[in-house]
Amino acid sequence: MVLMYVTSALSQLVFGYRLIAEGIVVGVVVAVSTFLVFDLVRRATESAAAATLTAVLFVVAMPRSYGYPKLIVYAVAAVLFWQYVWRPAPWRTVALGVWTAIAFYWRPDHGAYVAIGVTLAMIAAHGLSVRTLGECVRAGLVTIALVAPWLVFASVQMHGLGRFVESGMTAAREEHVAQQELPGWPLFRLTDFVSVDQPEMY
Repeated sequence: MVLMYVTSALSQLVFGYRLIAEGIVVGVVVAVSTFLVFDLVRRATESAAAATLTAVLFVVAMPRSYGYPKLIVYAVAAVLFWQYVWRPAPWRTVALGVWTAIAFYWRPDHGAYVAIGVTLAMIAAHGLSVRTLGECVRAGLVTIALVAPWLVFASVQMHGLGRFVESGMTAAREEHVAQQELPGWPLFRLTDFVSVDQPEMY
């Protein structure tokens, strides 16, 4: 989560070592992300009502404030995906690769999800073709070039790439399986969708 720490540190340099520094980061990210989503939906649908509803839902569905990268990562990614689909260009491919690396630096699984979105955007633009493969490789090489220094550094610190990957997989299992278990399917009852934990869980 390198970029999250760097963002907090920069905010503290500007606003001081206080909680308001983090609040400003979260506020700016929410504002920018909401605007990007509003503008994208308005351009895609040519409907201000749809864009407004989407922006409201975007804010209502906001994760806990420390999860603000989930807002900016996917809002910017969506804009880049659609700009590529509407007007493919080599520099847009590079931009997708750069944003995938930035998402990785916020959290590696964000980078993986954005990379999947990049692939889908390429397929939407070009179909299943040789050009799609070439553009995916180009975006992927940009991403790899930008994350390679961190992977090398982390591997040295963890005494090997295998141990680095293993620790990441363990953390992912802990977060996505042990802490936030998904509900069982099928969903029939209201409690399958909404539940209130006991006070000691908060």
